[in-house]
Amino acid sequence: MTRSSVNYSIKGNHPVGEQWHYYYLYGLERALVIAEKQMLGERDWYVEGARLLTEAQLKDGYWSPSGSLGPHAPAGTRMPIADTCFALLFLKRAAFKAKRPPLEGPVVTGDRPGKAEK
Repeated sequence: MTRSSVNYSIKGNHPVGEQWHYYYLYGLERALVIAEKQMLGERDWYVEGARLLTEAQLKDGYWSPSGSLGPHAPAGTRMPIADTCFALLFLKRAAFKAKRPPLEGPVVTGDRPGKAEK
Protein backbone atom coordinates (compact mmCIF):
# COMPACT_ATOMS: atom_id res chain seq x y z
CA MET A 1 0.00 0.00 0.00
CA THR A 2 1.42 3.38 -0.95
CA ARG A 3 1.57 6.46 1.25
CA SER A 4 -0.90 8.17 -1.10
CA SER A 5 -3.51 5.47 -0.73
CA VAL A 6 -3.12 5.47 3.07
CA ASN A 7 -3.49 9.27 3.43
CA TYR A 8 -5.96 9.77 0.60
CA SER A 9 -9.22 11.48 1.43
CA ILE A 10 -11.62 12.91 -1.09
CA LYS A 11 -13.20 15.03 1.67
CA GLY A 12 -10.14 17.07 2.54
CA ASN A 13 -6.66 18.12 1.63
CA HIS A 14 -4.49 15.95 3.87
CA PRO A 15 -3.18 17.14 6.33
CA VAL A 16 -4.75 20.64 6.23
CA GLY A 17 -8.41 19.68 5.91
CA GLU A 18 -10.65 21.82 3.74
CA GLN A 19 -8.19 24.55 2.80
CA TRP A 20 -7.76 24.67 -0.97
CA HIS A 21 -9.89 21.54 -1.26
CA TYR A 22 -10.88 22.03 -4.90
CA TYR A 23 -7.29 22.77 -5.89
CA TYR A 24 -6.28 19.57 -4.09
CA LEU A 25 -8.88 17.60 -6.05
CA TYR A 26 -7.65 19.07 -9.31
CA GLY A 27 -4.04 18.20 -8.43
CA LEU A 28 -5.12 14.68 -7.49
CA GLU A 29 -6.95 14.35 -10.81
CA ARG A 30 -3.92 15.55 -12.78
CA ALA A 31 -1.51 13.18 -11.07
CA LEU A 32 -3.73 10.11 -11.29
CA VAL A 33 -4.86 10.64 -14.88
CA ILE A 34 -1.28 11.17 -16.04
CA ALA A 35 -0.21 8.08 -14.05
CA GLU A 36 -3.14 6.17 -15.61
CA LYS A 37 -4.49 5.16 -12.19
CA GLN A 38 -8.20 4.33 -12.09
CA MET A 39 -8.02 3.15 -8.49
CA LEU A 40 -6.19 4.55 -5.49
CA GLY A 41 -5.77 1.57 -3.25
CA GLU A 42 -9.16 -0.12 -3.53
CA ARG A 43 -11.08 3.09 -4.14
CA ASP A 44 -12.24 4.68 -7.38
CA TRP A 45 -10.98 8.21 -6.77
CA TYR A 46 -12.85 9.76 -9.71
CA VAL A 47 -16.26 8.35 -8.77
CA GLU A 48 -15.79 9.50 -5.17
CA GLY A 49 -14.67 12.97 -6.24
CA ALA A 50 -17.44 13.39 -8.81
CA ARG A 51 -20.05 12.36 -6.24
CA LEU A 52 -18.65 14.81 -3.67
CA LEU A 53 -18.56 17.66 -6.20
CA THR A 54 -22.06 17.11 -7.57
CA GLU A 55 -23.41 17.10 -4.01
CA ALA A 56 -21.41 20.22 -3.05
CA GLN A 57 -22.39 22.39 -6.01
CA LEU A 58 -24.40 25.42 -4.94
CA LYS A 59 -27.77 26.36 -6.44
CA ASP A 60 -26.18 29.22 -8.38
CA GLY A 61 -23.78 26.78 -10.05
CA TYR A 62 -20.68 27.72 -8.07
CA TRP A 63 -18.59 25.69 -5.66
CA SER A 64 -17.55 27.53 -2.51
CA PRO A 65 -16.71 28.64 0.15
CA SER A 66 -15.81 25.45 2.01
CA GLY A 67 -13.23 24.43 -0.54
CA SER A 68 -10.97 27.44 -0.15
CA LEU A 69 -10.88 28.56 3.47
CA GLY A 70 -13.45 26.56 5.36
CA PRO A 71 -17.15 27.18 5.94
CA HIS A 72 -16.52 30.28 8.06
CA ALA A 73 -14.22 32.07 5.63
CA PRO A 74 -14.49 35.83 6.11
CA ALA A 75 -16.03 37.88 3.35
CA GLY A 76 -13.41 38.86 0.81
CA THR A 77 -11.45 35.63 1.22
CA ARG A 78 -13.91 33.32 -0.47
CA MET A 79 -12.89 32.22 -3.92
CA PRO A 80 -16.00 30.90 -5.70
CA ILE A 81 -14.63 31.46 -9.20
CA ALA A 82 -11.33 29.67 -8.50
CA ASP A 83 -13.10 26.88 -6.59
CA THR A 84 -15.58 26.47 -9.44
CA CYS A 85 -12.79 26.34 -12.03
CA PHE A 86 -10.91 23.65 -10.11
CA ALA A 87 -14.10 21.63 -9.56
CA LEU A 88 -14.92 21.75 -13.28
CA LEU A 89 -11.36 20.81 -14.25
CA PHE A 90 -11.59 17.77 -11.97
CA LEU A 91 -14.96 16.73 -13.41
CA LYS A 92 -13.75 17.20 -16.98
CA ARG A 93 -10.60 15.17 -16.29
CA ALA A 94 -8.66 18.05 -17.74
CA ALA A 95 -5.26 16.42 -17.33
CA PHE A 96 -3.91 14.85 -20.46
CA LYS A 97 -1.11 12.54 -21.35
CA ALA A 98 1.49 13.39 -23.95
CA LYS A 99 0.51 11.92 -27.30
CA ARG A 100 4.07 11.30 -28.32
CA PRO A 101 6.88 9.50 -26.55
CA PRO A 102 9.44 11.59 -24.68
CA LEU A 103 12.25 13.00 -26.75
CA GLU A 104 15.49 11.08 -26.71
CA GLY A 105 18.95 12.57 -26.89
CA PRO A 106 20.10 16.07 -26.00
CA VAL A 107 17.64 18.93 -25.62
CA VAL A 108 18.57 22.21 -27.29
CA THR A 109 17.74 25.22 -25.15
CA GLY A 110 18.50 28.92 -25.10
CA ASP A 111 19.45 31.15 -27.96
CA ARG A 112 22.67 29.42 -28.98
CA PRO A 113 22.00 27.02 -31.85
CA GLY A 114 24.18 23.98 -31.82
CA LYS A 115 24.66 23.95 -28.03
CA ALA A 116 22.92 21.04 -26.37
CA GLU A 117 22.31 20.29 -22.71
CA LYS A 118 22.89 16.73 -21.62
